[in-house]
Amino acid sequence: VSTQSTWGGQRPSATEKMERKLEVACQKGFISPEKAAKRKQTLRDRLGNRRRAESTAQQLLASLESLPVEEVTKRWYDWETKQWKTERIQIKLSTRAFAEGAMRLAHHVLILAPGKEATLCVAKIMRETREQKDRDLYEADAVMQAACRAIATAFNSKGPVKRVEFVDCFLLERYDRTLWAVEPFISGKYRKYNNNYGYVGKDHRNTPQAFSHFSHEYTKGRMIVVDVQGVDDVYTDPQIHTMDGNGFGGGNLGQEGIDRFFTTHWCNPICIMMGLPICIPKFAKQKIAKVDGTVAKPAAVPLPGAPDQVVFKLSEYLGAINPKVGAASPNDLALLGITEEQFTALVAAYSELDANGDGRLSREEVFALTEKIDEDNQNGVDAISSLLERFAVKFERQDAISFVDFLCIWTGNE
Repeated sequence: VSTQSTWGGQRPSATEKMERKLEVACQKGFISPEKAAKRKQTLRDRLGNRRRAESTAQQLLASLESLPVEEVTKRWYDWETKQWKTERIQIKLSTRAFAEGAMRLAHHVLILAPGKEATLCVAKIMRETREQKDRDLYEADAVMQAACRAIATAFNSKGPVKRVEFVDCFLLERYDRTLWAVEPFISGKYRKYNNNYGYVGKDHRNTPQAFSHFSHEYTKGRMIVVDVQGVDDVYTDPQIHTMDGNGFGGGNLGQEGIDRFFTTHWCNPICIMMGLPICIPKFAKQKIAKVDGTVAKPAAVPLPGAPDQVVFKLSEYLGAINPKVGAASPNDLALLGITEEQFTALVAAYSELDANGDGRLSREEVFALTEKIDEDNQNGVDAISSLLERFAVKFERQDAISFVDFLCIWTGNE
């Protein structure tokens, strides 16, 4: 079925493309009808949640319109000049908190600008005001967010399929000298993609993980951005680890935190596209990171050494999964029509989904692998259908395929 006949000649949305891929995978026996139906319902629920979130944002804007206008001082950190800047602005601040945490209260606030639409934001204030400590904490968060925004700009300049963005964080000081930390309101389902101690979110998305890896290379190993979370690829509340452990609050675990990221990081196609050094975790099967929240820096307690970061070596890794006798030479890869970097990315993705560790994948695992490699929907439904058809021919004769089978089919050399 062509995309034109399915969607009436209009370009399909990402959700529609994913639904069609699930239908194709189900027809060819790569996923059960029950699982396909469940996955499609999840996709539709996400779309519905996004639309409801957009409607909620509009309702919030309307509810704040009747509030009185207040003039406050806005303070933000300019990463380029490394200086704090201030200006007087007008706001409308809700007097009622819409969310409460152990330490802070969150209120909705409208930021007004002459001749422009008002911006809906979230303003947070400490339950117990400790003026100088609050100021230091808020300023550290604002500086960290500014650093992440600068790194995100560098990441986006490399031309990734999906651009990333960190929300603009700033401070507001009211007439009574109370200090508020403010950032734009993000509508949609909030997800945590990694934390500051090696945890990787259940989504296993490529872009957030590649961004963290990029931040380490971009800063020449001096820091790494983790605790990546937000709605889609609009992120907030990150954490930065530095080599010496200085700055950026109690969540900065120093070199240990940097090492912890690489103990669970599998390089993915975006890492390869960015030209990042290929890293495969030495002890990935141990799944060492169980805690998904931010881990605080322990007080004067030495942290255990993390497993060594492993820079991928083609000849060594081939022996581990044994796709064929010996190592793949440049001539072998040239015959397959792929580069060593592309081969490495395929090996990493394949090995991660090899649940049994026997070097063979089932039908469902093969489909999961095609989804992982094509996470950003770069390939059309027809291309994925053709690929699954070629895999189906192999599965007619066997119940699992080897890495050699997968590599030859993926590269069109079967």
